[in-house]
Amino acid sequence: IELCTDKKTICDGIYGGYCRKADTVFNPDWYLSKSYEAKESEFSVIKAGEVLEEANYIYAYKHNKFRSKNFEFLKLKFIVNEENKQRVDTAKQITKNLRQAGFDVSLQKLPFNEYEYAVKNGHYDLYLGEVVLSPGMDLSVFFSENGELSAGVGANRTTADAYFDFVSGTVDFSTFNQVMAHEKPIIPIC
Repeated sequence: IELCTDKKTICDGIYGGYCRKADTVFNPDWYLSKSYEAKESEFSVIKAGEVLEEANYIYAYKHNKFRSKNFEFLKLKFIVNEENKQRVDTAKQITKNLRQAGFDVSLQKLPFNEYEYAVKNGHYDLYLGEVVLSPGMDLSVFFSENGELSAGVGANRTTADAYFDFVSGTVDFSTFNQVMAHEKPIIPIC
C-alpha cells in the first residue's frame, strides 16, 4: 500500500508544497529523528504489483485486478472524512494509484460522525486521518490498548511493544523505527 502512496504528488500538488514528505511518524526536525536515517519511501505501482505476485496473488488481466487463488479480488474499503478537501483529494490520489496496481478499492467519503464511528468500530480496510503529535512525539495514543487513536493500530502488538520498549529505554530509537517500518501499522504521508 505504501508503494501506491505518491507522497511527492500529495505534498507538492494537493498540499501545494506546504508540507514535507514523511518517511517515519516522527517530525524530521525532532532531535532524535536527526540521528536516524529513515529509508526513503518509494512510489511504484509496478513494484506494488510485483510484491502482490510474490505474495501469491494472481493478476486477472480481464479485470485489471489482483485476485487470490480462490478467485476473490483484493478488495479494500477506504474511508475518509468528507469535511477536509485535502484529505479527500489525498484519498482519491491513493485510491487511483491502488487501482493502477490492481487493487479493487471502494473509497467512501463520510461525514465526520460516520467516519469516526467507522474508524472506532473497524468498518474499513484503510482510513486516512491526520494527527498532530505533541512536541515530545508521544505515540501512546496509538499504541495503548484504549488509546484515543489506537483503532487499527493498537492491535499490532509487535509495534506497540517496541514503542513501549523504546519509551522505557529497553530499545533505541533506531530499533523502534525499524519495527515500525517493517510492520507498517501507520503509513506516514506528510
